[in-house]
Parts: sequence; structure tokens; C-alpha cells
Amino acid sequence: MKDYLKWFITGSIFIIPFISFIVINDMFFPFIVGKNFAFRILVEMMFGAWIALAVIDEQYRPKISTIVKALVFFVAIVGIANIFGANFDKSFWSNYERMDGYITTLHLFMYFLVAGSVFILPKRWDNYFNIMIIVSVILGFIGISELIEADFQIGRLSTTLGNAIYLAVYMLFHIFITVYMLFKDEIKEWGIRHFFYIGAILVQVLNLYATATRGTVIGLIGGISLTMLIIALFEKKHIKLKKVAMGLIGSVVILVSMFITFRDSAFVQDTHVLARFTKISLNDSEGRIEDRFLIWGMAYEGFLERPVLGWGQGNFPYVFNKYYDPRLFDAEPWFDRAHNVFFDWLISAGIVGLLSYLSIFVALLYLLWRIKDEDMSFLSKAIFTGLLAAYFIHNVFVFDNLVSYILFFTVVAFIHSKYIHNKEPDTLKRDTRNLPAWKSFSVDQSQHLTVVTIMGVITLAAVYMLNYPAYAQNKTLLSALYFTPGRVPPEQVITGLDLYKKALEYDSFGNGETRERLLFHAQSVYGNNTVDPRVKAEFMQYAAEEMSKQIDEMPGESKYPLFASGLFSTQGNFAKAEELLQKARDISPKKDIVLLALGDVYLNSGRAESALVVYKEAFESTVINGKARNHKAALRYALAALYIGNDQLANDILIQTFETHLVDDPPIINFYVNKERFDVVRDIYEHAIEKENDDPKLKKKPEYRFQLAGIYLKLEERDKAIEILEQAMLDLPEAQFPAVHSDAKKFIEQIKTGEI
Repeated sequence: MKDYLKWFITGSIFIIPFISFIVINDMFFPFIVGKNFAFRILVEMMFGAWIALAVIDEQYRPKISTIVKALVFFVAIVGIANIFGANFDKSFWSNYERMDGYITTLHLFMYFLVAGSVFILPKRWDNYFNIMIIVSVILGFIGISELIEADFQIGRLSTTLGNAIYLAVYMLFHIFITVYMLFKDEIKEWGIRHFFYIGAILVQVLNLYATATRGTVIGLIGGISLTMLIIALFEKKHIKLKKVAMGLIGSVVILVSMFITFRDSAFVQDTHVLARFTKISLNDSEGRIEDRFLIWGMAYEGFLERPVLGWGQGNFPYVFNKYYDPRLFDAEPWFDRAHNVFFDWLISAGIVGLLSYLSIFVALLYLLWRIKDEDMSFLSKAIFTGLLAAYFIHNVFVFDNLVSYILFFTVVAFIHSKYIHNKEPDTLKRDTRNLPAWKSFSVDQSQHLTVVTIMGVITLAAVYMLNYPAYAQNKTLLSALYFTPGRVPPEQVITGLDLYKKALEYDSFGNGETRERLLFHAQSVYGNNTVDPRVKAEFMQYAAEEMSKQIDEMPGESKYPLFASGLFSTQGNFAKAEELLQKARDISPKKDIVLLALGDVYLNSGRAESALVVYKEAFESTVINGKARNHKAALRYALAALYIGNDQLANDILIQTFETHLVDDPPIINFYVNKERFDVVRDIYEHAIEKENDDPKLKKKPEYRFQLAGIYLKLEERDKAIEILEQAMLDLPEAQFPAVHSDAKKFIEQIKTGEI
């Protein structure tokens, strides 16, 4: 029985590295959900088997170490923080997009307990690391094939992990683990194994480089440098190794210096990845470095409000909404992470939670360097110290995900196991102060089958209850998304509504995302003329009911009342839309898209003066040194000014923002058309066309030429209309714009004959 359990647990652990390949396209968030469900189910099954094994055989019961104490402290503090946080359900279950939360924290802790207790033999860890390396090489070749297929113009590589940052940290861990496997034993003669490791490292480094993830690359450089520095300063036995380390440190310094010196060279600037590294500054428009500092500032404000235990896991949106900085107007509107692991833990569990997280690193380093030299070489300890440093640096710029969590907890389990167990597996280090109480009890062999049976039943029940409702809801949600107008016949659209109802009946942690998709689906149905009005009404009513529930369940997130307001605005129910937007504004007073949506409701319901006030607030919140940055707010503000008859204010706003009052914004153009101010419309179109002709980078808009011709007809300047169309045929080559030439000729003929 013990053998069966050991092989089942070991086999389950050995499967975990292959989770990286899982991409299930028929699930909502295909790169995230499948991996997480697979990990949870594997851990639940191996954990149940391990409990049975630990009951049967004391050798596999958990041994106490400083790492175990740190992890227990961390898990306990985070759990307490979640209980007293802003939203316990969100903290515990998370959502489909992240699949994080306390449920994942508990699974990671269970994974640590199992791996750290069952992997007693050093050979078992070697086998596990080799499997991990092989998987990383396969994943690396997938990445290389994608690069070749895209002629190395792929942008940022992500492979089956779906995110360049996830792939970067994945390769970061594997680089150090592979280096450890290469040098863990003294190399007396080079063999195939060693060359395989060297090849694996090259593949891993290439993939990490192709992710263009700057924080991770800096982490790699920092980790390698620290490893070499430790060897250069403290290695005593191997003088040659000491000299190599000093040489590598010098090489790193030279390479970094050369990069800084030649950062503006054509070679660097023409290489996408290298060019990204030259843009590490507050003015980096591509990498959004400024945004990170703004978000960290908001996170700090949130920490000050709840400094001890924070807001609970997954509740950063509450902080993001409450302390939103308007300077983020052109960034992603709904950040759910601080993009810094340490700020994330400050928000999730306060200063106590952050200290508990940092205590894991302290415990790891403490035990790592207490492992006897005969159990782990000085070089190996230096390599893992470098890995922890590299991961720490990486975490300054990003947030964790399942892949990085698994790899980190694998390293934690490995160091714990190395410290606890001697090379002889049957000889456990015994410390009477740390001897667990469970060492004293034993189970008779006749009861082994009973123990296994009971744990089997409990485990299967847990696997079903913890995973099936959310899994089924996810699949049903994706099926519902298919039944949109245009994709299916009008009579089948109602099937989508039935599927949404079925999905929400599962009542899992995916309710929020299901309701969100339902709302957008309902608006799509409502705007389609081919759908039965009764189906439209049923869709809209059900969506409104479910969004009302979502607003009540997530009172600190402004996006739900904002989204719901769109539902009522679409129907012309501006009073209800305003009510919801005021609620969203109370939650996030400075959120620009909330202010703009509220202004739209005022404007569409004939309250231009009220719209002007709200638009002005959104506009002025991003004016820096007299320069308006929020173009969308500027256009709305100017439009409201036109509606109240203040043309001078409108022109001033547009000039301040665009350096001209002739801006080709459709709502502004429509305003002038409706007011029959065709002379202004003419000037706007002429200015836009002139800009296109002066700047070859601008995309040509043939419709502007035809619309300008139409305006000239309104102004009774028929010859000018013909002239514009003839010029359009000269500006826009027939080979590229055949429709323009045929339509222009037809239009000209109709003008000449008087048909129009």
C-alpha cells in the first residue's frame, strides 16, 4: 500500500511541470484556467494520498524547519487578512482571469508539504529537476519555432504561457536550476549530460531575451552577479573557480557599460528587444514605466488606510478605484495588481503580511547556508542564492502567477528537504525541540486499507466540490458567447440567454465575469435589428437583474455600475444610468471614464451645462504645465462648450490640446453639420487632408475627400467639389484605392450632369 501511494504521489508531482503546455481554447481565458484546474486537481489528489501515506508511515510525515514555520506564519496571516479584508469571497476564490486567491495559496502550501515530505532521496529531486529542464527545453523550442515563423518580428514571446512576463520568470527559474544541475557535482569528465544542460541554458536564455521583459532580465543579471560575487569573495577551496567568478563579474560590467555607451546606436535602436531596454525611464511611452510609479503611489495610499492586515487578496481594485490617479487616463482602465509583488502583499495582507512573505526568503537563505557542504556544495548554495535574488528583483516590477508560484514553492520544498534529510534516506535529522507530536502514534497494518479508502472518498469529494462548478460555469459561459447576432441566425440568439442562465446557476467564483459578458452580450443583442424585440427585452432585463446583484456583491468596484449604466443608456433610460454613474463616481471620484460617461448621459439627455462641468473636471485633471493630455476629455469638453453656444471656449480647449481648433472629431463635425455650419466643416476636412498629405505616416482616409466634396455642394461650390474629387484620384493611387477612383468618377459625372 505504501509503495502504491508513494508512486502515485511521485507520479503526480512529476506531471506538474507539463502543466505549462496546457492551453484549452474552448475555455474562457484558455492560457490560465486549464493550467490552474490541472494544478489544483493534481495537488488535491496527491495531498489526499500523502495524508494516507503519512498516517501509515511516520517517515513521510512533515518535518519542522524554519521554512515550515515561515510558511505556516505566512499562510495564517494571509488567511486572517482575507477574513477581515474588503471582500472575502473575492479573496478566497479570485476569478478566471487570475485563478489566484487564498485557494491557490493553500494549494501551493499543500504542494510544498507533499514534495518536501515525500522527496527524501536526493536522486528524486535530481529526477524532478531533469524533468523540469526537459519540459523547459521543449517549451523553449516552441518559442524558437514561433520566432522563426514570425521572422523574429514577434514582438514579445509568450508561447503556451500566454504572457511574456510569465514566460520570462519561467525561464529565469529554469536557467538557475539547469546551472545547478550542471555544476552540482564536480565535473571530472564532460559527458552528454553536461552538454545537454549547456544547450538547455542557451535555449532558456534565448527565450527569456525574446520576452523583452526588462525586470526579469535585470533580475537575471543581478542574480548571476550575486552568485559570482559570493564565489569571488568566499570560495576557499577552488581558487580556479574564484578566478572564473571574478572574470565573469568583469564581463558583466563590461557588457552593461557597452550597452549604456552604445544605447543610441542604430544596431541597438533597430533591435526591438534591445531598444526596449533603452527606454527605461519615466518618459517611456511604450513600457509605461511612469504608470508603474503612479500605481505604486496609489498602492501606498491604500496601505496607509489599512496598514496592519491590508484589504485581502484580490482586492487591489478597491484601492485602484478609491485612489485612482487621473494621469493613468490612457493606460489600462482596470488594474487588479500593483505590478510589484511587495506592494501587492502590502495591499493583500498589510505590513504583517509583507513581513511574513519576506520571512520566507530569510528562512530560505538561513537554511540554505546551514546545509552541510557534503549535502550541497558551496557553488550550489551560491547558485540558489542568486536565483532567490533574481526572483526578488523580478518581483519588483511584476506580479506573481501560477507558473512562478509553482517554481518558487518547488525551490522552497527542495531547500527544506535538503536541510531536513541527510544523504541516507532512513536517517532523519532529529531535533527534540522540533519533534512533532504525531511522531508518537501509529496505525496497525490491518487499518491501512481503511485509511486509504476514507482519504480517497474525501479527496474525490473535495476535487468535485472545489473544481466542477467553476469548470462547468466556464465552459457554459464560453458556449454562451458564441450565440451573438451575426454569428448565428436571429432565432438562435435566445439560446445564448439560456446558456447564461445555466452558467449562473453553477454559482461559482466566475459569476462576476459571466455577468460582465452577459451585459455586453445583451447590448449587442439590443442593437441588432434582426432580433425579436421580445428576446431583446428578456436579454436586457436579465442582464440588469444580474448586474444589480454584482454591484451589491462588489461594492468597491466602480466598473460594474459603470458597465450597467451603459445598459440603461442604450435604452434611453438616462435617469437610471445617471444613478448608477453617480454610484460609480462615489467609489472612484477621479476616474476619467466614469466622469466622461456621466457627461455623456447629461449631454444626451439635454443637460449640456451639467455635462460641461463634468467634462471640465476630467479634462483639467490631466493638464500639466498648461498642456492637456487627455484628448478624449478635451473633445467632450469642447463639444459641451459648443452645445451651450460658447464657441470661444471650445476653440480654446481644442487649441490648448491639439494646437488647432480644426479637429476631425466625428461628434464635433456632426454638431456643425446639424447646425448647418458647413464652412467650419469644410475647414476641418481641408485641414485633416492637408495633414495626411504632409505626413506620409498618417493613414489616408478617402472618405474625407468625398465628405468634403459633399460639403462644397452644400456651399454651392460645385466646381470646387469636382476639383476635390479629381485631386483625390491624384493623391490616392488607383492600384491601392481602386474604389476611390471608380466612385470619384461616378460622383463627378453626377455633379456635371446635375443629378446631385
